[in-house]
Amino acid sequence: DWSRDGKYLIYSRGGILANGEEVWALPLEGTHKPFVVVPHSDNAFATYGMLSPDGRYLAYTSSESGQMQVYVIPFLKGQGKWQVSRDSGSLPQWSHDGKTLYYFSSNNSFVTVPITESNESLQIGSPQVHGSVLVTFQQFFYDLSLDGKRILLNSISDKGVQSMSIIANWPAALKK
Repeated sequence: DWSRDGKYLIYSRGGILANGEEVWALPLEGTHKPFVVVPHSDNAFATYGMLSPDGRYLAYTSSESGQMQVYVIPFLKGQGKWQVSRDSGSLPQWSHDGKTLYYFSSNNSFVTVPITESNESLQIGSPQVHGSVLVTFQQFFYDLSLDGKRILLNSISDKGVQSMSIIANWPAALKK
């Protein structure tokens, strides 16, 4: 992930088969010296860090509870740690306004959770499940429209898909 101000690159480093995966940040100004944001422990790893739109919070996936869960911590300054997912979760993504966190549960359900900030603490709302998709985690990515009403997936299931439109040669239509 990139911070919106362009000052940090967030990435996962290590690997499950190495000494554990961790979430790191690379400052793109100043010393350019990378640092660990979420370290691994002996029996857990952290991955898929995503910054909130204002750059104040980092959502990530960790196995520290014994199963994959989504957590949020302050980025750079502040204290606290909040578990967002209840049963399981991975691949967090912030809404463009920072008021909702999206993730996938272990049964591939797409989940949204409202997030509000009060006195430098987060209030985690009730998760809402929005159906499931066939997820291939090794090559799976998604993104959200600015209004949060549409999801772009690179992997879909034929379950529940009623129709699909493919627009070919769309640049030519722009000229009309």
